[in-house]
Amino acid sequence: MGVDELLLNLQDIQPPPEPAWWLLPPATWFVLGILLLLATGSRWYRRRRARNWQGASARAELERIAARHVADRDDMLLVRSLAGWLKRVALQAFPGQGLERMCGQRWLRFLDHSAGNTHFSRGQGAVFGDAVYRRQVEVDSDALLGLCRKWLARVQPRLTRGRPGC
Repeated sequence: MGVDELLLNLQDIQPPPEPAWWLLPPATWFVLGILLLLATGSRWYRRRRARNWQGASARAELERIAARHVADRDDMLLVRSLAGWLKRVALQAFPGQGLERMCGQRWLRFLDHSAGNTHFSRGQGAVFGDAVYRRQVEVDSDALLGLCRKWLARVQPRLTRGRPGC
């Protein structure tokens, strides 16, 4: 083989094929893993914080209502305040169920269903059916506040799924 024959057999240099996308350096995979863990942890933390904040906000408002009742001993104001509080927390915990239009026995049945008992329609909570429209009302304030606290404890896990704000 002469030089001329060798020159005729020469071919252009062929570039190697493109490397696959998963052939990244290990340090890049490590950084991507850390970023994924941070994003997941951040989302979990924000959701947990929102749940705790919404539940704590509802609990704090209930305690403010109780403290105001201790100061002024006005049963009618207590019933009206608790009725408004129940409606706000229920709207937050159960969005899109038409609760803003519920009143009377239908509202009490909903409260019974969400509390898992019948203390609203047949017990102390029956006062929320129509007492807010009366001029005078006599209630056992401690039992009523206890009922609202139990209801909040039962409903609090749903506050996360509701819309933000109370």
